[in-house]
Order: sequence, then structure tokens, then C-alpha cells
Amino acid sequence: MRFLSKKNIFKLSLLATAVMASSAMAGGFQLYEQNADDLGTYHAGSAAKASTAATEFYNPAGMVRLKHTAISLGATNIALNTYFKGHVGDLTPSTPAEGSGNTNNIVPNAHIVVPFSYKDHPAAFGFGINTPFGLSTNYPKSTLTNTIGLAGTNTTVMTVNIGPSLALALTPKFSIGAGVDLMYAKADYNGDYDLTLGRIDLPLAHYTNHLEGTGWGFNLGALWQPSSTFRMGFAYRSPVIVSAHGPSREYDDAGTLVDHTTATATIALPANYTLSAYKDLSSRWSVMGTVVYGEWNIFKSLTINNVAVIPFDPTGVNITENYKYKNTWMGSVGTQYWFSARNAIQFGFGLDQTPTRDGHRDTRLPDGNRWIAALGLKHKFNCRSSITAGYAYVDMGKVNIDNSKNSPIIHEKGTSTGHANIVGVQLNYQFS
Repeated sequence: MRFLSKKNIFKLSLLATAVMASSAMAGGFQLYEQNADDLGTYHAGSAAKASTAATEFYNPAGMVRLKHTAISLGATNIALNTYFKGHVGDLTPSTPAEGSGNTNNIVPNAHIVVPFSYKDHPAAFGFGINTPFGLSTNYPKSTLTNTIGLAGTNTTVMTVNIGPSLALALTPKFSIGAGVDLMYAKADYNGDYDLTLGRIDLPLAHYTNHLEGTGWGFNLGALWQPSSTFRMGFAYRSPVIVSAHGPSREYDDAGTLVDHTTATATIALPANYTLSAYKDLSSRWSVMGTVVYGEWNIFKSLTINNVAVIPFDPTGVNITENYKYKNTWMGSVGTQYWFSARNAIQFGFGLDQTPTRDGHRDTRLPDGNRWIAALGLKHKFNCRSSITAGYAYVDMGKVNIDNSKNSPIIHEKGTSTGHANIVGVQLNYQFS
């Protein structure tokens, strides 16, 4: 028979908070940066622009607009700055805690599109490697007067999506596309725990958890171009259910491993719908916009099985937490102006809702509604190749941190301020 003392329940709650918060990390930071060529407009028109090989991700139907084999390679760095100030403690948030969870996160992408003809209709095959969800926070360990590490130290979520796709032009003005998403995900979530139940006795004990898994989904797209200067695109990406597992480890205050198990979990990543429009106002000037609807309510709760929380118990403990995510909207508008034959400037503005709810938000995901301002520069080397550099500033403002509806034993209460600086570079090339 398993015996759960108050101390072990306390440790269990700490680990549960870490596990759930790290999974939520992907939810609060869905990544749109699959193509730095659109970073300067903050991805306005992403499902309608269809001018580079990256369209295979945003809307596969747009691939029929490319007349020659095309590749697009790029990388984006997301520098997240966040600072928490408040209290963290067992039973009640009574101990002062503060610290920054700043991280740098590199998001690479690669795309290729190969056009062909099917029964005299333009068609294309596409393939891409990208990161649809991710980011991380990294807070310092606790000290005698600062218990920030009890709320979590390092939290990292990364996904890698591999996607083949096909497109076909049904008429000169309308095309469709579809693809498969094969997704790998991994999550690290570490933190301190207090063996003395609130009477901090340094050094604190520590836990680490690492889960990896795979899942798959699909995507659909349509592109309508009623004239040579205007087009609209619609894209749908299905939910992806990731089955993950990995080591769960517990260390004592001397750093000695005292328990380890293999934990398992099933994580649901949401479907999203994208509607975009693109308009050339002249040979030099174009405007565009995008609306994205994310079905985050699929992430209502999460169960982690076999978590190591009781020393020398090989069976572990199953933990369920309720996060009650809500569906979200993201909208952006942008413009591009060619001020010379080879050089263009881009501007963009966006608003992005958070899926988190008051009473469930914590330091690992100090997420709030965001506004974004973006700028980009594009240079054509020749008619086949170009390079684009983009920058976006993301402001998350100040949000209340209160996980009282999530974790009944480990409480976090305070405020968090955050912003991100996003810088990306993309190289595009079409073979003649």
C-alpha cells in the first residue's frame, strides 16, 4: 500500500505544476515564424501571398503559383524577456520570490516546392521542416530569501514538424492543396522543492523531467485569385495528439539521485484556421492581412502517468491538472513597398490573444494578450534569388500570476512583465 505523507504530497504537487506548466508552454507560444520573409509584416497575408516555397506550410494551395522549383531557408531568434515578482509557497504564497526567466530560442525552417503538371493542370509537390510550437523560460534557483525556483527553473518545449504536401490548380483562378504533418515534440521541466515544508534549508532538493514523443495531423488549403492583383487564401491545420514518455528524476539536497521512473503523457496541440488576403495596389506597393483562429479549448486538462515523487517507489504517481484553455484569435495587417528595383521595405502590426485564464496562469507561462510591431527589408540579388531580414517587437505587458485554481498546495501569486525581440533572416531561390 502506498503512503502519501504531507511532505510527499507537497513534492507531488511541485512536480505536477512543472509537468503541466511545461506542456502549457507550447500553448502560450504558438509560433508563426515558419518564414522570416514575412516577419516584417508579422505574417499578414501568409496564406495568400504565395511568393516563396514557404507557402507549402502556410497554405499548400499556393504552391501552384511557383513556376520553377523553389527553396526557402531561414532562421529566427526569439529573445524572450520576462520578470516575475510576488510570492511562492506551500499552502499559501507567503515567501517572497522574484526573478527573470529570459531565454533565446532559435527557430529554423526549410521549404522546397517542385511544380509539375497533372492532366494539363498546374500542380506542385512541397516538403518542409519547421517548428510550429515552442519557447522556454529559465528562472534562477531558490535562495534563502527568494523561492523563485520552487515555482520552476528551466522549462523548454520544442517541436519539429516534417510535412509533405501536394497542390492542384482546378481552374486558372482556384487551387487546392493538402499535406501531412509528422510532429516530434520534447519538453524539459526542472525545479526546486523544499524538503522542510516551507522552512527553507539550503541547498534545496531538485527535480528534472524530460518527455519526448510523436504525433501526426494534416493540413488543407485553398487559394482564390479573381484578378492578377488580388488573391485570398484559406488554410486549416488539424489537431496533433502527441504521445510522449521519458525519465522523471528526483535528487536530494546533496544532488544525489534518489528516485527515477519513466513518465508518460498524451498532449493535445490545437487545430487552427487561417484566412488571408493580398492586394497589389501598384507595381511597387502591396497590402495584406491575416486572421488566425486557434482551437485551444482542446487543452482542457492533462494527465501525467508514473511521475517520480516518492523516493524508491518504482511505480510513480499519476497526476491530473485542469488548465481550461480558451480559443484564441490572432490578427495582423502589413504592407510592402519597393523603393527601388531590388529593395523593398515592410511594415506590420498584430494582436494575439493568450489561451491562458486568470487563476491558472503561472511563472512558467507568464503569458498575456500581445501586440506586435514589425519591420523588414528585402533585397533581390536577381530574378531568381532574394534575402529578407525582419524584426518584430512583442509586448505582453503586465499580467497577474495566480495558479490557485490549478495547484492547491504550491501557490504562486504576483505579477509578471514580459516582451520579446524577434529577429529573422530568410533566403529564397528559384531554379530556372
